Amino acid sequence: MELHHRVELIDTLLEEAEQKMSALHHALGVQTRAKEEMEHAGHDTPLSQEGQTLKYEQAFDIVTLTSLAHRHGWHDVDAPGT
Repeated sequence: MELHHRVELIDTLLEEAEQKMSALHHALGVQTRAKEEMEHAGHDTPLSQEGQTLKYEQAFDIVTLTSLAHRHGWHDVDAPGT
């Protein structure tokens, strides 16, 4: 493989890894905020608008990360929070 193609491949892999790390950091932040809100809310207390949004984002992030893991063959990876 030519050096130019190797460099392009490495750049692509680094960009993809950066996107995945960003998604993971976002998911962890969402998970932390959601846990904090749920700890402060009672069982009968409805979630605030932000809490509902965080819960939705957390579910979306879990589906996304699980899908990425399976797409890349990481079948032994559990969804965050499981």
